[in-house]
Amino acid sequence: MNTQRGFTLIELVIVIVLLGIVSVTVASRWVGRQEYEVDTLSDQLVTRLRLIQLRNMNEPDISGATPDARCSWLRVDGYRFGSATTAGTAATCAPPPAIGSWDSLAMDRGNIVTGQSSVLLQLASGSSQFALHFDRLGRPLGSCQGGCQITISAGSDQRRVVIEAEGYIHAG
Repeated sequence: MNTQRGFTLIELVIVIVLLGIVSVTVASRWVGRQEYEVDTLSDQLVTRLRLIQLRNMNEPDISGATPDARCSWLRVDGYRFGSATTAGTAATCAPPPAIGSWDSLAMDRGNIVTGQSSVLLQLASGSSQFALHFDRLGRPLGSCQGGCQITISAGSDQRRVVIEAEGYIHAG
């Protein structure tokens, strides 16, 4: 009796089809991930900038020497950003230090948003470490005085967040 054991052609075809379906499903989840990351960070950045803008518009008058004078800032360090508040008048309101030097309380209060290390946030000038704040009318000050663009990029995917000179913030 001559019996050979092995797989039939139908069994092999079914296994190949199943492997194809699994590989397409897994590949589609990984291919679009970077683009999703850039879109998500762009939306989060616009939201955080608008929050900082509103905080500065509603802070006590920082032009005088009131005891509770303060400024709200958005601090950007490469692939992450967070919000911080510093004390002082309009003339002495210093930007917050780099996020890496914040203590645990500042990290908690700053609601740090961190992208993958392949993501980079930078101004049109090329700077990837900067701080932004707004005046009481909602106009940008500091690095974005007069308006600016922040580019969020990861590989070939890019999004822009635009801050107009008048204070309008939008994804461009």
